[in-house]
Amino acid sequence: MTSYEIPFADFDAHIRTKTVSFREISVSYLSILDENINEHLRRRFAQYYQQLRESFEKAHDGIRGIYWGPPGSGFASVLTGDDEVYDIAPSPEAKNLKLYQLMWDCEELVIETRNILKGPSRKVTMQRLWEIISNIMAAISAPQAKATPAGPQAKAALSRATPSAVAAVSGGSPPGGSASSSDEIVEFWAEQVKEVRNYYVHSAERNGLENYLLGTALGVGATAIVAGLVFLLAKFSPSNVWVDALAAFISGAAGGAVSVMSRMIHEELTVHYNAGERLIRLGGFFRPIVGGVLGSILFAAVISGLIPLTIPTDYEKALACYSVVAFVGGLAERWAQDTLVQSVGASNDKKGKGETDKKGKT
Repeated sequence: MTSYEIPFADFDAHIRTKTVSFREISVSYLSILDENINEHLRRRFAQYYQQLRESFEKAHDGIRGIYWGPPGSGFASVLTGDDEVYDIAPSPEAKNLKLYQLMWDCEELVIETRNILKGPSRKVTMQRLWEIISNIMAAISAPQAKATPAGPQAKAALSRATPSAVAAVSGGSPPGGSASSSDEIVEFWAEQVKEVRNYYVHSAERNGLENYLLGTALGVGATAIVAGLVFLLAKFSPSNVWVDALAAFISGAAGGAVSVMSRMIHEELTVHYNAGERLIRLGGFFRPIVGGVLGSILFAAVISGLIPLTIPTDYEKALACYSVVAFVGGLAERWAQDTLVQSVGASNDKKGKGETDKKGKT
């Protein structure tokens, strides 16, 4: 019985520091189901189970779904209110390696989702991953579960701990759980995992584009602020060249922003979503600046005579002419490779996780 007394001090420490993990909940829950322990220890585990679960729910905004494998299987998974998935599983057996591999693929996708997705897309992805993981656990444990269902003492202890736990004891698998680990079942769940991954990639790319476009908008705003300050200084200059250059830079920045939006609309741009929000937004932030620089260079080429162009003698018309030329120059920002974002996660290009123009440009 000594082995069952060891977790109690840890339970107290985690409850006190509000750092309860799903593993502690699983240990207390599975110990309640163990018919080899006496009634006194079972009641203690039931009390701790209630406290551990309450602490866990407070830390994770509740529990949206929880799965307990058959007694003796060692499987458990939970979907929390803050869209997190946690699971417990025993060491794999040779005959179920394919199903275990699918479960590991899901766990890898859980980590990626946790780091990349936000909002409704994260919620949907985590919900589907938890359902798949739970059903795979049921498929693995059902054929080999030799332990008998929880006895009346265990059920009584759980009912005293929390009403929702009774249903978890009586049910061996979640809705849709399979009792077979045949190749057909493996193929079925592999297809489900593939669908969730496709949804995840689509959502991550969309979020990446949104962050990139937000960065572009911030870049346009920053350009406008700087341009306003330069314009105020230009008032004290006896020459209009500063005003012309400023107009060219602003027009080039606008051309750069239009170029980014055009590529997004025509689906010619995807984003290295693994680079992270900050870096993606920074990459988008510089696109209008790149457009402004290109527009200014084209403006300089025109006024210097390197590009032969007839400029109207009327100043306002000449200013409009410079603005149009610079805007066209800003559209060429797509030819300036966005190495800042493209270089991050370049090793994942084969998986389609990069900011790469479908035409080979960024």
